[in-house]
Amino acid sequence: MANYVWSRVTVTSEEEELHTQLEEWYTDLGPTDVRGTVVPLFGEYENYPIDEIGSKWIYVEDFDDWAEDETYINFCSAWSFPEGYMERLAAMVFAMDSSASIEVRAEEESDDFLVGGYGDK
Repeated sequence: MANYVWSRVTVTSEEEELHTQLEEWYTDLGPTDVRGTVVPLFGEYENYPIDEIGSKWIYVEDFDDWAEDETYINFCSAWSFPEGYMERLAAMVFAMDSSASIEVRAEEESDDFLVGGYGDK
C-alpha cells in the first residue's frame, strides 16, 4: 500500500478568472492543510469524506503559475491516488472554462503504481 502519493496537476486555460480562482483556493493554505484543500471542492465537512475523495487525506504541497495560461498544483495524499478529488477538480475547471485542459501525473514512493492522464471537455 502506498503511503505518500504525489499528484501533479497542470491546468491550461486562456481564462484568467480560472487561474485566479485556483490561486484563491490553494495559495494561502498552511503546510498540510487538509481542510483548506478539501473545502473548495467538497464544502464544509464534519468527517473527512474519504469515500468521495479516494485517499486518507490530501493537501497542496506546491502551487505555481508557470505561464499566463498555465497553473501547476502538486497535491500530496495518503494510501492511494485521490481519484474522486481529481474528478471533482476537473469538473470544476471545465465548469469555469469549457475549453480548458487538465493534465494529471501521479506517483507514489514505492513505485507500486503510476497514474497519468490528460483531459479536456
